[in-house]
Amino acid sequence: MKTDGTFPFGQFPVLEVDGKKVAQTSGIARFCGKLAGLYPKDDDFAAAKVDEVLDLATDITMKMQPALREPDPEQRKLKREELSREILPRWLGFLENLLEENGNTGFFVGDSLTVADLAAWRLCGWIRGGIIDGIPQTQLDAHPQLLEHHLRIGEIPKIDEWMKKHYDS
Repeated sequence: MKTDGTFPFGQFPVLEVDGKKVAQTSGIARFCGKLAGLYPKDDDFAAAKVDEVLDLATDITMKMQPALREPDPEQRKLKREELSREILPRWLGFLENLLEENGNTGFFVGDSLTVADLAAWRLCGWIRGGIIDGIPQTQLDAHPQLLEHHLRIGEIPKIDEWMKKHYDS
């Protein structure tokens, strides 16, 4: 199937740089992470671990989609209850496990911020944000390391500044 060229896969997201396009969330995240020095360049295993978190964040988003797109209010309520009670605890637990496996660094990979941390931070912010009816803002409370990670990443001065500029205005 040929697209009009604006959206290579007929959907968002798309990043255009110097007339060239990159589509897909993880592809864009890796590209931006490399430019910002937030993606391992000399350690293939660490890069694979960053990819693991990026893909897990995408998987969690995809697991959420049926409950978010359900048009029938009663079915939507039931799907969101299942999402909150069964699906999110399991999949957020996988993120929690990855933090634990990386030791007591407070990061998903190594001992410094990577694009994996940013992806998990935004996913958790969306889940905790109170904008999805039926998903409690306390959803992360059962995952203390993930919650701590989310809060700590949000306090990084440049991230805090960006959030205030884009969401507090």
